[in-house]
Amino acid sequence: MMQWVMAATLICGATVFTACGNEDNPATSDQPVTDNVRMTQSNTEVSNSATGKIMAATIIDLEWENGLLKRQSTSVKMPSIDKFTTLGEQTYIYDDNNNCIEIHYTSATMRVGEYFTYVDGRMTTAVKMSQDDGVVTDKVTIHSYTDDGHVKTMTVEDFKYGYLDEYELTWINGDLISYTKHRLQPTVEDITITASFDNYPNIHTGKPLADYIFAPDEMLVRGSKHNYVGSEFNYTYDNGRLVVEEKANQATYYTYSDGTTGRK
Repeated sequence: MMQWVMAATLICGATVFTACGNEDNPATSDQPVTDNVRMTQSNTEVSNSATGKIMAATIIDLEWENGLLKRQSTSVKMPSIDKFTTLGEQTYIYDDNNNCIEIHYTSATMRVGEYFTYVDGRMTTAVKMSQDDGVVTDKVTIHSYTDDGHVKTMTVEDFKYGYLDEYELTWINGDLISYTKHRLQPTVEDITITASFDNYPNIHTGKPLADYIFAPDEMLVRGSKHNYVGSEFNYTYDNGRLVVEEKANQATYYTYSDGTTGRK
């Protein structure tokens, strides 16, 4: 499911985690974090450090309907050879209660389906499988939620590599500030990841839990209320939202449904 992300990352050198280094990112923000504004595009450009010319751009377009993410497509543009290549797209299917029950990914080389079950409006299991042969590759079982509705404990099974991991997640003010991975199979030492956040609406606001349930690090980035911050990138904000993140010869520009954009 995430191979299109990996492909885009390899091409553009993008990283999942970002950081905050700008003086225009104060400790607090008066902007609301729960509204109907959605990100409609991200554009990550990598430039030649010597010439400054753009070598490649990874573009992710998102389509929303009544606040629900319905389609997400990823493409790569190579300006030097005037080539534009579509990597793949995801489509999202919801039930009558707006629970995402299926995600389908298609590309030139693969078709993947993800299927989700709910009890009383809360996800309980998620299964990922190849749509070509029906083989199940991953499964998530959610064991408990916090009082305010965030995933607290879950088990992730990777059948391809034989991994079985238990996760315990800690949330504060809607942000996944830490999680601990306990590998049951094969046995290794526990790993704990901690995170810090800014005070601005997450660029991924509105994406369903189904979009990131198979990976806690993706849940940290996409499922938190605010933007994860680290130490590599500089942030630029406009109209109370993250619009540009930069480091060295790489920059990502975000555009939102209200017209806010980092592309000037």
